[in-house]
Amino acid sequence: MMERRALGGSGLQVSRLCFGGNVFGWTADEKTSFDLLDAFVAAGGNFVDTADVYSRWAKGHQGGESETVIGRWFARGARRDSIVLATKVGMEMAPDRKGLQKDYILRSVEDSLRRLQTDHIDLYQSHRDDADTPLDETLSAYDTLIRQGKVRAIGASNYSAQRLSQALAVSADKGLPVYQCLQPLYNLYDRAVFEDELQPLCVERGVGVIPFYSLASGFLTGKYRSADDAGKSARGGGVVQKYLNPRGMRILDALDHVSARLGTTPAKVALSWLADRPAVTAPIASATSLEQLAVLVDSMNLRLDAEANPFLGVRAVRLSLRHTDLFAAQLRAILRAAAEFELRVLVPMVSVVEEIEQVQEQLQRAHETLSAAGVPHRWPIPMGIMVETPSAALLADAMARRVDFLSIGTNDLTQYTLAAERGNSNLIALADALHPAVLQLVKRVADAARRHGKWSGVCGEIASDAVAVPVLVGLGVDELSMNPAAIPRVKAVVRALDMPAAEALAEQALLAESAAEVRRMADDFLRRRRLSFD
Repeated sequence: MMERRALGGSGLQVSRLCFGGNVFGWTADEKTSFDLLDAFVAAGGNFVDTADVYSRWAKGHQGGESETVIGRWFARGARRDSIVLATKVGMEMAPDRKGLQKDYILRSVEDSLRRLQTDHIDLYQSHRDDADTPLDETLSAYDTLIRQGKVRAIGASNYSAQRLSQALAVSADKGLPVYQCLQPLYNLYDRAVFEDELQPLCVERGVGVIPFYSLASGFLTGKYRSADDAGKSARGGGVVQKYLNPRGMRILDALDHVSARLGTTPAKVALSWLADRPAVTAPIASATSLEQLAVLVDSMNLRLDAEANPFLGVRAVRLSLRHTDLFAAQLRAILRAAAEFELRVLVPMVSVVEEIEQVQEQLQRAHETLSAAGVPHRWPIPMGIMVETPSAALLADAMARRVDFLSIGTNDLTQYTLAAERGNSNLIALADALHPAVLQLVKRVADAARRHGKWSGVCGEIASDAVAVPVLVGLGVDELSMNPAAIPRVKAVVRALDMPAAEALAEQALLAESAAEVRRMADDFLRRRRLSFD
């Protein structure tokens, strides 16, 4: 049985994959469509999406072909009560038949019900925003249909974040039905608009997401790799024109790599990836043959959670930014607690400036939410980052301009700089934070912090290593974070230091060629001061 998921707050439970009906009566004839629908249900699917306009674009078609095929499938004996049936209204069926005016929706639903040979539609969606029709008029039409029992829930398609937010506000203010889901363009290639603007809104408001063109019109299957492949399908020309470019080829290369490692296909990897994105309830995908459908269904059994190298995968700030609903709750809790206690926000494993900016946006949003609710909290709150990647250290000036403090996590910084996993017993000797390559990055961060009037600190095992203390102090860090048991030894070293001597040692260490050489220097430094920790 295919996994079931809740569709927003509609009460509908839908399969993890939604079968796209745009091909029914177009590139899949009636018999093939029946076979595909039967096979989809047999595989555990229950969610079918269509629209009144499908497939008006085809020569000799006028729209309604897909709904008609589905209706005949029901009439042939398919169990209507086993299907969550979704269709849409609003696209142009004729010059005088388009939009989201109330009277047009009320007429159009009757046409769809007749073609579908059913007495109700489970999910009725606004196919495209209609800026010329007031939102409350459209929602009022849906209210009438829900009260009449002709529609169970409503959704939106092709809405901007601003207009979806406005529609949700109108529903709340006027007690009208709420858009329970959004159908946007979203796939492994087309990501920016949804992830930057719509995804945070959908996660925050509990709006389900059922993306269309989940395989980028077939491009993500690997079917189109040159201009000569345009003739492989009815829409191949458009696919090649839009997606066959350097970025598209890089995406195909990545899909090829992952699918080869997992012993699967690019299409399965792309769909599985999409099905597990934050807010996504069920990707919509179409098939014109049973072989293609088998690939779609099997993709729902593929799990990409196990990363080939978790240390380079979705962890720390990357994980938080993938699950913004949970992250937002954490940030609100921190801001509330900071009203009573001295707290700061420390963002782990930052790699790029954009991650800082995204966290700051989430913090600002958390502050605005608490302010609107009249909840006491601290604002502004100091925010810093853990410098644990070479990229963050190399961009230390840009990072320091944007945050209040920099904490250097030498455990991860060492393993990423030296390509030596610290948990690997075979690489213990190599993974030494006193390696000159690591120390040069520490120096770069400390200098950047000082230039921008921020403090820097070091945490990790090296901060508890008394031999390393004079080197770290000489590099200019302001704070060492360590196990309490190490504090007496580290204090003894710090009290015996004078800054000019520590800075001279640090300069020598930066010119060294190995961690062993640095350790010899530091050990001699301590012995001359009658400090030894053998």
